[in-house]
Amino acid sequence: MLWIHVDSISVRSLVPSNKFTLSKHYLLIVAPAVIPPKVDEAVRQYKYIPYISITPAAHLYAFRSSKETFSFNSQGILTAKGLDCSRERSIRFHEWLTASRIVEERVAFHHGASRGAAFASHHRVISDLASSHGWDIAQEYNISQRELAAQNPAHDLTGLDMSALTLVATQAAARKTLAPLATSAKSRHALTAPNGKHFCFNWAKSAACSFGNNCTNFHGCSICGDPGHGAGTCNQRA
Repeated sequence: MLWIHVDSISVRSLVPSNKFTLSKHYLLIVAPAVIPPKVDEAVRQYKYIPYISITPAAHLYAFRSSKETFSFNSQGILTAKGLDCSRERSIRFHEWLTASRIVEERVAFHHGASRGAAFASHHRVISDLASSHGWDIAQEYNISQRELAAQNPAHDLTGLDMSALTLVATQAAARKTLAPLATSAKSRHALTAPNGKHFCFNWAKSAACSFGNNCTNFHGCSICGDPGHGAGTCNQRA
């Protein structure tokens, strides 16, 4: 459902097949969710799809800015100028949910039920992460996993990749003052604990370390500081 100002728009040419009602200077379009042809083609080619590009907000923005990804052609059909990923992280959770359902259906259509089910599994994981770790971490995990899948179609999207989540959570923590990046470490992802040591990656992943008390790194959470768990299982929103 979309309200559009129509002072300078030809209603009949804009929406030749959609149901609509006109109230003063505004047009209410009632239409099913659609996916622009260029986005659908990207799904067919199994490329990375910015979900923000298929939200109602993106459709509405097409009327307000000539610089946006979308425009309406002379037949009133929504077309994509290009797949811009720069605003992907600004998508809101409820918008993402709607877009995810559309993508699941199109992936299943182009690539079969099994791959469509893999995307559905991935989307359920993201919904769970949004509740347990916050939307920012869930979205970072979502983007990183779908980028991997686009680069390597064999990448398994089903279930939760704990190693990937740990890395995402650790990188999120690095952006906070709690755990700054360790400049002298061999790994560019290493973080400095409050006592000056580096956070232990094994502990961050599973709250366990084979070196035990002999480990030279710090056993604790780089997000909340709790020594009882690692960043990969932290419930605090980063």
